[in-house]
Amino acid sequence: MSVDTDLPESVDESQSAREGRFAAAIVAAREAANVSHQQAAEELRLELRVVQALEHADFSPLGAPVFIKGHLRAYEKLLGLQPDSLVELYELIQPVVDMKVAVQKPETTKSANLAPWSFGLLIFVAVVSVAWFLLSGDSDDESAAAVAVEGQVAAKVDVAEPVAAYPTAVVESGVATIVLKFADECWVEITDTNGLLLQSVQAAGAVRTLTGTPPFSFIFGNAKAVGLMVDGIAYRLPASAVRGDTARFKLTAADIQAVKDSTR
Repeated sequence: MSVDTDLPESVDESQSAREGRFAAAIVAAREAANVSHQQAAEELRLELRVVQALEHADFSPLGAPVFIKGHLRAYEKLLGLQPDSLVELYELIQPVVDMKVAVQKPETTKSANLAPWSFGLLIFVAVVSVAWFLLSGDSDDESAAAVAVEGQVAAKVDVAEPVAAYPTAVVESGVATIVLKFADECWVEITDTNGLLLQSVQAAGAVRTLTGTPPFSFIFGNAKAVGLMVDGIAYRLPASAVRGDTARFKLTAADIQAVKDSTR
């Protein structure tokens, strides 16, 4: 079965009108397949509200476009539609975002604009410095010797400290390494405490290595295709996090430490 992807490209057509056409196409395809909302939700292993949101072109609660496309592809398969027919409709109604790159102008150096009198001041300071150096003579030599001795003592003391300080720095940084192996195509979103680390569709056989600071948040669109390692230790996705094909869960620093402790 195919759906009509011929949406008018008139600039006068509102966004809501385009979304209405998209919604009507999905409803028509579902009704033609004689599938109810509840049946679709059960077959796709999605919440009923997700199916209803798709049919109302209400994408705001569904996450990033990569996840929406994943739901639409599963819906296409359920309704017996041509691959990517609903995805193409979805892409046609997405507003074009004008990405502007902000160019930061370098600050002009003010040192080149020194007033003429400043050079005279520099010469005066230089003359005074030379005079002071010549008059101080012996006392400077003694001070320099004292400073050299103190520097040698300080150097000897400092050498012994880094061994104890290094492990503390490692613990405080809290950085963890995540390795992902994909047995099949999977859309994925991963964030750490600083923000987004990865958001894309990964091909079968892909291997990705990421570093970040916990807590981590994971979303996998094809959970059974994902192999996950944390700091070199295999991590099994929690069963409670998997709903249908999708998995959503978090990993805190305490969770990672617990995984390490369990292997000892």
